[in-house]
Amino acid sequence: MSSVEYVSVEAKEGGKLAVVMRVVRWDEHPETGVQSIRDVIEQVIQFSVKSLDLAGVARLREYVTALSKVIEKALLHPDAQMAYPHDLMNFSALKLAKAQTEADFIAALSVSSRLGKYLTPAMTASQS
Repeated sequence: MSSVEYVSVEAKEGGKLAVVMRVVRWDEHPETGVQSIRDVIEQVIQFSVKSLDLAGVARLREYVTALSKVIEKALLHPDAQMAYPHDLMNFSALKLAKAQTEADFIAALSVSSRLGKYLTPAMTASQS
């Protein structure tokens, strides 16, 4: 089991942004059900943006929040359980002009050409 959160989004020089993502992986004791932290991975992922106005900043926040929720579900898939945040980053949904809200980005990221390949139908139905 894993939990995912984005820690921050920071502006860097040269029109770059840095997203800090943290994945906490948990082990569960089979007899007691008690969870303990197995490892914590925190990564800085940088990407370029052409321009970012106030609306773009709000949209980016919605995107990163949605991304962390979809990545958390994707990490349940056997092929993704040991993935690092950068392995699952998918910025193509930011190119969609209609995607503005967290729900829009969750839907966009959940398609099979993005992170949906790691999601079961039950997982995509429970996305919020």
